[in-house]
Amino acid sequence: ELDATKKSFVGGQNLRYTGELKFYDPARGVGYVKLDDGFDISPDVPSELKVERSEVNCAGANPSKMEKIPVEFGIWQTPKGQYK
Repeated sequence: ELDATKKSFVGGQNLRYTGELKFYDPARGVGYVKLDDGFDISPDVPSELKVERSEVNCAGANPSKMEKIPVEFGIWQTPKGQYK
């Protein structure tokens, strides 16, 4: 619940969305996930979201190169207004 005090979650901290990890590049530490259609969310939330290394759950291991993987995730908004 510490995240809830530091992050503004879209739909709540425990709400999960589904989509596809388009790619993740471990050398750059970033990737993008595409949100599945059909979710009732604000039009301000983009259908593609940036994913950073700290947000990739690999059971404690360093994430490797990945692409086209079905994923489940939460969405939050940064203090600068970006969605992740």
